[in-house]
Amino acid sequence: MFLGKDEWKKNAFHIAAQNGKTDVLQKLWEWSTEKLSAEEVKQFFLGKDEWKKNAFHIAAQNGKTDVLQKLWEWSTEKLSAEEVRGLLFAKDIRERRVFQSAALLAETEVLDKLWERSTEKLSAKEIKE
Repeated sequence: MFLGKDEWKKNAFHIAAQNGKTDVLQKLWEWSTEKLSAEEVKQFFLGKDEWKKNAFHIAAQNGKTDVLQKLWEWSTEKLSAEEVRGLLFAKDIRERRVFQSAALLAETEVLDKLWERSTEKLSAKEIKE
């Protein structure tokens, strides 16, 4: 139920992130952390859709800063620093990283939020990449 995917390989977390539904994300988070193993919960973040986008790509490209904030809080709670870095550096099918997905919108608020969070976890060298 939680990790099932639709025809575009999106799980429930991807869909809620896409639609900007923080209340739905919160409910999914609560239920999943009660019922799923730690490895299964990680799939909410690490899982990719048909276009190889993770939940961060999806929230960023849809301009959902509140969703990005929640994803950041939860991912840093459940994932290692290396896994979080991997999410930010992950490339979609068009070789776009999360920052590039956000830039498509030209929404400075989304870029600001990503910058603020990513500089907490990335080195100067990684930021250049």
